[in-house]
Amino acid sequence: MIRSDGKKALASPIEEKMLGWQPSTILLASRGRPRSHKGFESKGLGLVALVDGKELKLETLWGVFHLGTGHLICTIRAHQAEAFEIATEITTLGDWNFDGLEGWKNYFS
Repeated sequence: MIRSDGKKALASPIEEKMLGWQPSTILLASRGRPRSHKGFESKGLGLVALVDGKELKLETLWGVFHLGTGHLICTIRAHQAEAFEIATEITTLGDWNFDGLEGWKNYFS
């Protein structure tokens, strides 16, 4: 972000946690057919706000989805910055770029 004086502004804490995540439409596996949701993607995973807790003054319920299959990996109940931090850690736990439910088998002999 560039300030009005031409200098680069410091990123907010939420923007720092979002590094590497790009806004995207995520296809989620659902009963009968895929559903699309607005969210963020990074390294083969999608992060979607499933239940917004702002009106109830609660933390938001986030879903981490595998982009190749649309399947839910886990849920995170947290504020936005913390959800991005946790989801980023999950992206480092493996290679999430496989497609299909049996795609992971291609990596092992």
